[in-house]
Amino acid sequence: MTNRDSLYSILKAVVSDSDLKNLLYEDFSGLYALSINQGVAGTAFQGLRKIMKQQGVTKDDLGTSLPVYKKWLGITTTISLRHDKILNLQNRLSDYLRKAGISALVLKGLSIASYYDDACLRTLGDIDIYSPSDYQRVNDILRSLSSSFSMDYYRHSECELDGIMIENHRFLTDVRGQSRFHKL
Repeated sequence: MTNRDSLYSILKAVVSDSDLKNLLYEDFSGLYALSINQGVAGTAFQGLRKIMKQQGVTKDDLGTSLPVYKKWLGITTTISLRHDKILNLQNRLSDYLRKAGISALVLKGLSIASYYDDACLRTLGDIDIYSPSDYQRVNDILRSLSSSFSMDYYRHSECELDGIMIENHRFLTDVRGQSRFHKL
């Protein structure tokens, strides 16, 4: 079975109790690397732990995979801490916008994470917001909060706060760059 198939089985274990594969004697190095590459390391680790629990496997049973398991646990903890940091910043930003009478949608990562069994395990990179009627007013607020405000990209403005990138999207789709959307 390939690492891709194993990763799929582990992710499936997060949402289902069926089709659980015995991963006890598998080398986790490739599986761990693939989960990082695909941005699902935290969720995959949750599935791995669920499989281990159901099969009665302890960390002591992992043998040569124990160092990778510990590394995976570390990155999962980092993902969870970053999620908390981004969520706290999003809440602060929402307060600023609300006080200014601005409604905005949270797009992509944070909004999708709410559908996860454990939202803290969703790998997040930035905060994406969309307020079509108040795009410029949101920019004014972001400019007042950050010295790194930039409008260099036509699809969104961006700034960095507390080490986290915030993107204020002008569009929901890449209309200008994708000819197939012009037909819509």
